[in-house]
Amino acid sequence: TLAAMLFAVPVIHGTDIALRYYRQLKETERQEEQLRALATQAELTALKAQINPHFLFNTLNTIAQLIHSDSARAEATIERLAEMFRYVLAGSERELVPLDEELAFVDGYLEIERARFGDRLRVSRDVAPQALHRLVPSLILQPLVENAVRHGRASNGSIDLALRVGLVADELVITVADHGPGMPPSFRLGEGTGHGLPNVDERLRKTYGETRGLEIANNKAQGTVVTIRIPRGGQG
Repeated sequence: TLAAMLFAVPVIHGTDIALRYYRQLKETERQEEQLRALATQAELTALKAQINPHFLFNTLNTIAQLIHSDSARAEATIERLAEMFRYVLAGSERELVPLDEELAFVDGYLEIERARFGDRLRVSRDVAPQALHRLVPSLILQPLVENAVRHGRASNGSIDLALRVGLVADELVITVADHGPGMPPSFRLGEGTGHGLPNVDERLRKTYGETRGLEIANNKAQGTVVTIRIPRGGQG
């Protein structure tokens, strides 16, 4: 009937408006999600940029000392630095990389530090072979090792580091331990002047979720243990 048709027109029109509004709402939500993802990526990139100059400054310091004491080793260290910064540039463009690439980068860093400290720097490694191809955030390990080198010296000047990598219930667990003086009781992550550990902590939280930050504890007998736990799969 005419009455039914007249009643149906506004209902159909209203339904059409509601559908358009729903689609616009979903599109807005999608755009907001994209913006949030872009913002997170920008923050992660900025955090990497804060870590890299710190690493460069310390490495150039080492080379400057070697130039006068051992020019051949200084030249070899510069070549090593060039190799490492090629990785840094590539790593800055990649969000996740295989663990074995990160370990190779750490080895390069330790070779530079060994040129400075000689036999006083001792490193032990225990890496589960099945963990080598697991993906980790790029440039995530070197700041932890650098922090241990800087703050983990014993009273006699020696530096004993232990790098451990294993899988626990399919979770990748990485620890960097030293036998230095340890963290003071008042230590709070982010309250000091250093950027390395706070930046790594923030990158982990932004990548895997707020419960996935750095774990920092006292080492047995003496020193500090820093632990990273990375779940299998994507972002949290």
